[in-house]
Amino acid sequence: MKIVVAVQRVAHAQRAVPDDTTIFTTGGTRRAVIAAGRLTLVTDRVIVVGAAVLRDGRVLACRRIGPPDLAGWCEFPGGKVEAGETDGQALVRELAEELQVRAVVGERLGPDVPIGGTAVLRVHLVTIEGEPQFVDHDAHRWLSADELGAVAWLPVDLPLVALLPDLL
Repeated sequence: MKIVVAVQRVAHAQRAVPDDTTIFTTGGTRRAVIAAGRLTLVTDRVIVVGAAVLRDGRVLACRRIGPPDLAGWCEFPGGKVEAGETDGQALVRELAEELQVRAVVGERLGPDVPIGGTAVLRVHLVTIEGEPQFVDHDAHRWLSADELGAVAWLPVDLPLVALLPDLL
């Protein structure tokens, strides 16, 4: 059974409600969800998570097959965070779907990067178990720090790619 609670301030709700509770402020301007004992604010922004998959001093670049305007560009694999998911849960799900691997999600890489006016990209450092398979991509390439510029990264990923050399 889903519980819905109205409060004056979202922060007031965290102390007194169980997991899987949706919280609305009485003014209706903020919404949050309690999951695994943590309060998560829900925004109108779409959160997109990406994985900087690291292995043996290299990072995985994945070449997109679509949509047509993005086909051929390399990216950090990942996708949209669904309602009620944490960034980490979304990455584990997305990497299982896109690469057919098991992921262990680590710390964030850099700040949020705006994607247009309605979305934001959050990239985390990730390690994987298994070999990446081709599902949503037509090529995968493991890049060393010296090779990061050898592929055409999506422009939104470039500020985060620039942070990788010190980690590889």
